[in-house]
Amino acid sequence: MKNPWAAILAAVSLGAAGAAAWGGEEPKPVSPFAPNVQAPPRTDARLGAVTLSDGQVVKGLVMFTRGRKLEIFEDAAKKWHAFEMAQLSRLDNEVEEEKEEREWRWKEGGSDVKVYTGRTYIDRKYLTRLTLADGKTRVAGHVRGTVFFVQPTGGDPIRFFLRQDERGEYNQKSAEIVYPRSVVLEAGAPGEAKGEPGGDKGSEPESKEKKGPPPPENAPADKNEPHAKKE
Repeated sequence: MKNPWAAILAAVSLGAAGAAAWGGEEPKPVSPFAPNVQAPPRTDARLGAVTLSDGQVVKGLVMFTRGRKLEIFEDAAKKWHAFEMAQLSRLDNEVEEEKEEREWRWKEGGSDVKVYTGRTYIDRKYLTRLTLADGKTRVAGHVRGTVFFVQPTGGDPIRFFLRQDERGEYNQKSAEIVYPRSVVLEAGAPGEAKGEPGGDKGSEPESKEKKGPPPPENAPADKNEPHAKKE
C-alpha cells in the first residue's frame, strides 16, 4: 500500500517549485500589438494621437481589436457602415446630449411609491464624426460600442472606449467623465515605408443596409468603465 503522505509531500514540493519559478507576480496581459504565433502579424496599426476631453494627449500606434471594425449608424443615410482603421484619417467625438438624473428606489417592499435616494448620475449621449482616408468623405452618427488601443513608444498599451451613450458613477461631475474627444491618424500604415502592405484607402466602406434608428448598446456593465485603462 502506497504511503498517502508521500503523495501529499510531492504535491507540496511541486507547488513550491512552481511558486518559486513564478516569482509571486501576476503575468502581464497579452498585448494586442504582440506577435501571435496563431495569427498573422498586425499590419493594420496606424500612427496617431488621441486627445481626451480633459486635454491629455496620447500618441502611438492605434488599432482596433484584431478582426474588429468600427460600426457606425449614419443618421443622414439611415444605415450602418463598418470601417477598418486603414479607411479612416480622423475621428471626432462630442457630447450630443447630457442630463443629470436622480436615483430613485421603492419606499418599501410591495409599495408603488418611490423615494429619492439623494444620489444623482450623469446620463450622456455621444455623436461621432468620421473623416475617411481621402480627407473629404465624412460620416456622422452613433457608433456601436468599440474598443481601441494605443501603444505609446516604450510603454504599455492603453485601452479606450467609443460608445453611443454612457452613464456616469453616482454623484460624479460631468467634467470627471473623460472620453476620447478626437483621434487623428497619420497617412498610411507604419509598415508601408518598409514595403509592407498598408490599408486600402481607396476601397469602399462596408455598408449594412439595416434601416431604422441605432439600437441601444447591449452591455450596461460596460457603461461605467473608464475610457482609458492601462493594460
